[in-house]
Amino acid sequence: MGHPVPGEGQGQGRGNSGVFLGFTQYEVQVLDSYQNVTYADGSAGSIYGQYPPLATSAARPANGRRMTSSIPPRRFDADGKLLSRPA
Repeated sequence: MGHPVPGEGQGQGRGNSGVFLGFTQYEVQVLDSYQNVTYADGSAGSIYGQYPPLATSAARPANGRRMTSSIPPRRFDADGKLLSRPA
């Protein structure tokens, strides 16, 4: 995905995208957050609208950025009832 260098725009209007994780409500936010103020659960590496990133290392200059995500899976019983979810 290409972004303008240097970043253009502000907040969510700056290189905003996301990656949905399977068929879940989880979306990992992909946003140019470097020197770009936005809400915590909308910044790069967050689970959009739910959890802020655990580290701010995703907010680096546009050259050479990469993001790693690790989310514990939800568990369901045979009837589809939720047994556990990430904290």
